[in-house]
Amino acid sequence: MAGERARHLLGEQAFRRHVAEFSAPLPLCVVGLAPCVSPQTLAFDTLKLSLVIRLRLQANTSHFEVNYEVMDRRGLVSRTATNSATTARALAFDLVREIFDATGTVSFDSQPRGAVVEIDGEPIGTTPVSQRLPVGNHSYRVRIADHRDAEGSIEIASASSSLVQHDLGLLPGKLSIDGAPEGAILLVNGAEWGTANALAELEPGNYTIEVRANGYLSFHDNVRVLPGQTIQRAVLLNPAPTLLKRIPPEAITISRYGARLAYDVGFHSTTFRNARGEIDAQELEFRGFTQDGVLPTGQLSRFVSPHGVRAEAYYTGENFGLTLLSLSYLQSSTELAAELEVRQSREIVPVTVTDVRRLQLRPFQLSYRMFFDNFVPVLEGGIGIGFQWIDVSGELLAKPTTLSQTEAFWTLGLGLQYFFTPNLAAMVRYNAQSYFNPGLGVEHMLNLGIGMVFGNVFGFEAEPPGKL
Repeated sequence: MAGERARHLLGEQAFRRHVAEFSAPLPLCVVGLAPCVSPQTLAFDTLKLSLVIRLRLQANTSHFEVNYEVMDRRGLVSRTATNSATTARALAFDLVREIFDATGTVSFDSQPRGAVVEIDGEPIGTTPVSQRLPVGNHSYRVRIADHRDAEGSIEIASASSSLVQHDLGLLPGKLSIDGAPEGAILLVNGAEWGTANALAELEPGNYTIEVRANGYLSFHDNVRVLPGQTIQRAVLLNPAPTLLKRIPPEAITISRYGARLAYDVGFHSTTFRNARGEIDAQELEFRGFTQDGVLPTGQLSRFVSPHGVRAEAYYTGENFGLTLLSLSYLQSSTELAAELEVRQSREIVPVTVTDVRRLQLRPFQLSYRMFFDNFVPVLEGGIGIGFQWIDVSGELLAKPTTLSQTEAFWTLGLGLQYFFTPNLAAMVRYNAQSYFNPGLGVEHMLNLGIGMVFGNVFGFEAEPPGKL
């Protein structure tokens, strides 16, 4: 008897009487509240039986022989054998010992509970459940809806007790995207997952998805993936405006040559140190800016903000590039008090700076760029040379005159390009230009421009296969 220590039903009459007198509640599986196992197992569980042993006894005055078979709770005959002895008492003890030495007990538990347990392909009940099995190796499977199955094997030793426990994880769900254009990609929580038209297998949970396709505005949605279920999402991607279409990097890098025109504005605190000019054969040199009509002891800097245009021509590879020439012309009107010195006579002449003009050349600047869809950050650096003209006038000057100076500088810049098409891009950029002459300080430049890039203009590179 299952669950009752050392209680047995001996003989067919005792067995029939137990069946007739036994009353048990209706199994839950009959009314659909629990999964049903096999009819044999259900009968064993209802009658609280563990094993049924059938015996056929042959006896004479000096010899006793018994053929027996053991039926377990699956309704399967797990063992058949023949025993013999010279007395009935000896045969009975041998039979009991052999039957109990030939079996062991295994118990199953799971998280969550209520999982169906199958042994050697036959269901025996739901967890937690125990089963007496013949010695040897047995395969098992533990399963419950919406969870991963657990499978394995267990070796049953004579008169042993074993416990098998499994934590059954949830089954993954699947996400199906319908209506995505050819070549669209799926992003899950911001990470690229694969092509949108392929079935995506995801762990149960909440996700933010995005569907991208070249030439279309991205589609965004939130989905909840359930275990073992396929979630379908119909997407409708609207065509992107022509200037906002996503452009793959390879469509941009195929063009090597570029030209750009930009608006430049500078922010510069400077002294105009070493600026020189000439009037009526008299050499003039800029001494410095004055304050309240007096030249300070140290060099006094003044702020100027010239603005103008910049033109550039460049060559670039996939990442590294070379600016062949960058040319800026800038101008600013001012009213700044200053002093000049006539070099021959050492005479001091008060003047007013009325206009500043600059021509700046930056040949052979190196650049490096990276791609983030249509956005392309650019880092560049190099050297340049600046030509500056300063218009001055004053009561002691016979006429307005122009001073000039030429100074070299190094430059470092950071910019961001946005490609509207593979050949048309806008750019915003910041440059710091530090003059070798320490009196001129650092000039900060901002520029906003638009440019074109071209393919194999001069025929130096091989054409890609698609253009041959």
